[in-house]
Amino acid sequence: MWLLCWSSPALAHPHVFIDYTVMLRHNAQAIQGFELHWVLDAMNSQLILDEFDSNHNRRLDAPEQQQVIALMRENMRDYDFFTLVQLDGHRLPIREAQNFWVSLNAQKRVVYELFLPCQIPLGPQPRQLQFEALDSTNYVAFMPTPQVFKTQGQGALRLQITRRPTKIYEPLGLTVARGS
Repeated sequence: MWLLCWSSPALAHPHVFIDYTVMLRHNAQAIQGFELHWVLDAMNSQLILDEFDSNHNRRLDAPEQQQVIALMRENMRDYDFFTLVQLDGHRLPIREAQNFWVSLNAQKRVVYELFLPCQIPLGPQPRQLQFEALDSTNYVAFMPTPQVFKTQGQGALRLQITRRPTKIYEPLGLTVARGS
């Protein structure tokens, strides 16, 4: 099955293209995690639809969605959910994904949504945060959308984007602190 073949060193160029956005979720004291929104390219979306639309209604009904979610969660876990997060120059481990969801948008492209929880305490001193969507095997190319970064939460947050990705292999850089 093509979905299980994420990584093969012999495949040195992308076969899957994903447009992504990331939402930093926070409260007044900490960053709580990153909500990811991925839209797959048309060809791979069609492959997924062909594979999982068992009743051939051109949708992903609830049981079909659950099959896709189960397979993708298992495959993506081995690759840290294609996410690299660094805090003050140190890599943060990505251990789990929550609220995993799959759907089709109006253009019949597969959309994945998932939440990567973390607890990053915030104080008055700025912290350097780097977020990167990547596949080290180069099988999946993550392409930032024009509005690649958003925030959602309660409480004041001082945030400055120090680097906004415009193409694949570029990280999102932030300076973040608890607001005053």
